[in-house]
Amino acid sequence: MTETHVALLRGINVGGHAKVTMESLRHLFHELGYRDVATYIQSGNVVFASSSAVSATRIEAAIMSELELAVTVVVRKGTDFQALVQSNPFKASDHSRVHVGFMARSPSPDALADLDVEKFSPDVAVVVPPDLYLHLPAGMGSTKLPDYLTRHLKVPITYRNWNTVTRLLAMTQAATK
Repeated sequence: MTETHVALLRGINVGGHAKVTMESLRHLFHELGYRDVATYIQSGNVVFASSSAVSATRIEAAIMSELELAVTVVVRKGTDFQALVQSNPFKASDHSRVHVGFMARSPSPDALADLDVEKFSPDVAVVVPPDLYLHLPAGMGSTKLPDYLTRHLKVPITYRNWNTVTRLLAMTQAATK
């Protein structure tokens, strides 16, 4: 059975570092045997179809081999995006201030239990493994919450704004029709 997936690359095309063209990224995914490959904006969002299991490790290794970049890749099924959007705890908030952190793996129960996001108020984080939601009233550029979450949870996290999340959902839905 063919399923649609989203690969989210962490830290590419940010501040002139880890530059990757979307054309080379699409080519790499085709070379890995994936179909219906499409990218969205320059921040490393790839929607693709596969009839076999998808491995983030395999994609990371191909990026290292072909593009000589060490990046973390987080993979979610298209159906995961539907559930993610429906589970948004900030539905009543200004969506331009909502972000999703896609964790490469679930953090340890101890790290979750010790999480103290109150000190970042009015910024708010809600962890719903394997992802987390952020509401950042002053925006991503003026908060220290994402850095704290990455350090405290000890898990690679790549963030996307709500507009990107809903656009990727739409792309996965269009790919399945």
